[in-house]
Amino acid sequence: MTTKTARFALLMLSLFAFRVIYGLSMDFWKDDERQIYLLGLHWFTTGHWPFFGPDVVHTNQQIAGALQSILVGAPLFVAPWPESPVILVNILSFIGLWVLGAYLVRLLPMLPRSLVYAWLFTLPWTLNISTHVYNPSYLLFSSCLFFVAFWESMPTLRQGVMSDRWAFFWLGLALGWSLQLHLSWLLLVPFVAAAFGAKILYREMRWQLLVTLCIGFALPTLLLLPTLYEYGVSSVWAPLFSNSKLNSHNALQPLTIAARFLSFAAYELPRFLTEHSEQRLSYVMSHPWLIPAGIVVGLIGVVQPLVFVWGLCLRCTPPLVKAIVVASAVEICLAFIGSTRPPTARNYFILFPVAAIGGAYAMSFLLKTKRQRLVAAGVVVLGCVFQGLLAVDHIRERGLYTDRATAAEAITTKNDRLFGERRPFTLPDLTDKQAP
Repeated sequence: MTTKTARFALLMLSLFAFRVIYGLSMDFWKDDERQIYLLGLHWFTTGHWPFFGPDVVHTNQQIAGALQSILVGAPLFVAPWPESPVILVNILSFIGLWVLGAYLVRLLPMLPRSLVYAWLFTLPWTLNISTHVYNPSYLLFSSCLFFVAFWESMPTLRQGVMSDRWAFFWLGLALGWSLQLHLSWLLLVPFVAAAFGAKILYREMRWQLLVTLCIGFALPTLLLLPTLYEYGVSSVWAPLFSNSKLNSHNALQPLTIAARFLSFAAYELPRFLTEHSEQRLSYVMSHPWLIPAGIVVGLIGVVQPLVFVWGLCLRCTPPLVKAIVVASAVEICLAFIGSTRPPTARNYFILFPVAAIGGAYAMSFLLKTKRQRLVAAGVVVLGCVFQGLLAVDHIRERGLYTDRATAAEAITTKNDRLFGERRPFTLPDLTDKQAP
């Protein structure tokens, strides 16, 4: 092993460890996170097949399929520790980001590999929405695979890292995976249509591509079959229909949606300080050690989306990449015009890879010289320092270790009711708990 390879391996191990520690500092006992953990814990403690996954709270429904419960519960069979599900979600998100990073280096060989990986793995959005047990966290794995495959399906963008058949297989698998985790899976469907449209336009369409797409889609959706048998096809579509309604208020927020979308690839820090925006200033003032790094990185995070827009207008960004980024923002706007839900950024985090690829192209004009790259590396390090300090604070106030003993006892005694109760509207197979 060469010195360069050893250094890169050490960097990757350090990034993984940092992400796991950060995930353990994240909210563990909040209602949404607790409910997701309970899905897997109930399966582990009772052995009852989990017909449904995450809750759709606003319409008192559940997403069909066993995947979420298995992703949380399976690690407990391997290692019955409260931390096990956190480790698995970090392994999955690490794989997804590694694939995306490797592809970005292939697309933009002028960018230093270490800088690309460090940036992706420590962005506020990827740290806060892919390192702890929360259903959107599991989307990063599938969305990174999906969009690398999508890029490879575009004749004018592909780098030859996979064949067309494999690209369409991964498109299908990622779609079937996301279907059981979050309603935002529907945002991926137009990209599948675009991939087929590109093949037809360039006369590269073959029936085998449809077959491999279906095979990929079928693998994760096998976990849906028991639910379809017991509850019918409507169990899949009912949450989507219930959350679909013309929303004129969302139609007035295209700039807000676009800014939030571009911020996925920026150091948007304030959002993750506290849940309520009016408490953020007081939180920072009560933690003065966060101020120096927070001011610098926070200002950069405000400017970055504007830099992205400027960079997308330059010739360094291919026209098709520009079109995909703009079309993604438009798709999000249209989707929320037809949704009862407000355009909260986590509801379209599944499109993070598009923002990341677009952002990498857009910022490439600022990374041409060694000095510019050193400045960029300094920003990444400063971001890590700030978020590391934040994790030290959160791990004492929000994370698993505020009451690990309760979680451990629920696992050891196989009594999930010690950990918490499922919401009242969940179906009987998930609320029929063991007696304490």
